[in-house]
Amino acid sequence: MATKRDKRELLISAVKKARQLVNMRSKDDIIPFAFRVLPRFTLTDYHKVYYTILNMFAHGRIKKLIVSMPPQHGKSQGSSRILPAYILGLNPDAKIAISSYGATIAESFSRDIQRIMVQPEYQEIFPSTKLPHSDTGY
Repeated sequence: MATKRDKRELLISAVKKARQLVNMRSKDDIIPFAFRVLPRFTLTDYHKVYYTILNMFAHGRIKKLIVSMPPQHGKSQGSSRILPAYILGLNPDAKIAISSYGATIAESFSRDIQRIMVQPEYQEIFPSTKLPHSDTGY
């Protein structure tokens, strides 16, 4: 007969294994990655297609990509926040440029990427990707 301690240890072990599976899946696909690092992330059918294309780009199956969509369709969230953080997790030496019509917007994207990358969830998925420390906290 299993004791309470044995049951607890089995449960803890199962949770650890499930977390490892989620982290492995998050390394392979940007969609589970987005859900992991942005708990309020929502995905419509339209976004599934968009994020599948972003995933193909991140993994090198698409070499060049231009995103052209109407306002308020998730371009910034996907291409300028989630994708750079994901690519840097896959390849910490990747060179990424964020540009915008206004410097403050590009700076905001950069801070958002850094916020994603310092999260414990991100570090569980990509433990070898670290940001250099600075006075700003990022």
